[in-house]
Amino acid sequence: RIRTVPRQGTARRANPLTQAAPWTDALPTPRIRVVRGGTVVPDTGHNNNAHGVFDRSGAFAPMSQARLSRGRFSAIPAPAKATAHLTGTHLYAGFSHSHFGHFLLESIDRLWALDQLEKPPDGLILPARGTMDMEHNLARSLAPILARFGDGLPMHVIHEPTRVDRLLLPAPGFGHGPWLGGTDAFRRFTTKRFAQIDVDGPDKLYLSRRGLRQPDKLVDQEAEIEAMMEQAGFFIFRP
Repeated sequence: RIRTVPRQGTARRANPLTQAAPWTDALPTPRIRVVRGGTVVPDTGHNNNAHGVFDRSGAFAPMSQARLSRGRFSAIPAPAKATAHLTGTHLYAGFSHSHFGHFLLESIDRLWALDQLEKPPDGLILPARGTMDMEHNLARSLAPILARFGDGLPMHVIHEPTRVDRLLLPAPGFGHGPWLGGTDAFRRFTTKRFAQIDVDGPDKLYLSRRGLRQPDKLVDQEAEIEAMMEQAGFFIFRP
């Protein structure tokens, strides 16, 4: 069951470098907080990926912090006065990243909440990540993923502090390290959308890294692994 959190916050002047992260290695409990008139602050690229949501009173919402690679969490940004306004209801999708793998782990990890709403929101929100050109990648390489998991909703990349009339802030359902297994709600969400794809190809597929050019991206002794997988009836695919 999904629990809606009416209010949550920390002191306005919390130190972004010492503030404890809201999450542990355990997967977060699936819940959705409704923030009315809050402000979404993007990452400026200068302070440990600091970004997130402040409610109307100016309190930071810890649920908006992101789990990053190597066991890190995003820092808390300084409070900022909104210089833009987004009307309607929007769902906080995650934190911007144009890299394919990081996009899956950080940018769509909260979309499971779409299946818990009585009516779809007006759009989705991603706080910008420094100078990364997110719009370019959303329109090209990441477009098929967004179309599959974003239910056709417009994605708004937030580049300046933006007040949102009604923001739906879900807990992450998936992520780096110990969160890779995903919550039950996130797995149901992805399973439902994968089931809509017409499968055309082998039933057993092994995704290999041997086709990558960078030596540090390869898997040790993968030729032997491929041989064993082929013996087990898997088709070897090298992107």
